[in-house]
Amino acid sequence: MTHAARQLYEQALDLSVDDRRELTDLLVEGLEHDADASVAHLAVTGALMLFEIGKVSSGRAAKLAGLGKVEFLAMCAKHRVQAFNYSADELEAELQADLATLEQTLA
Repeated sequence: MTHAARQLYEQALDLSVDDRRELTDLLVEGLEHDADASVAHLAVTGALMLFEIGKVSSGRAAKLAGLGKVEFLAMCAKHRVQAFNYSADELEAELQADLATLEQTLA
């Protein structure tokens, strides 16, 4: 078992029963691919799942998937996994802070 696969396995042990079922379904789907692609597909699928449920950061998930962070975020978009989980209030506060910074920079 590769180091990344072992890390995914160890982190999967901390998942709830429902999360384990969903992860299992996704991993079985990965086995339908050819043998060479299966390992990569399983790593990406597992990393996406762990990231989506908040068990790992995007950087950690990218590393587990064997991808760069930008590539991993592109995979999130492809598989409709929310890469940024801001509430409406958090998003508004972030945008207000960015606007204030922009105004200071232009002044």
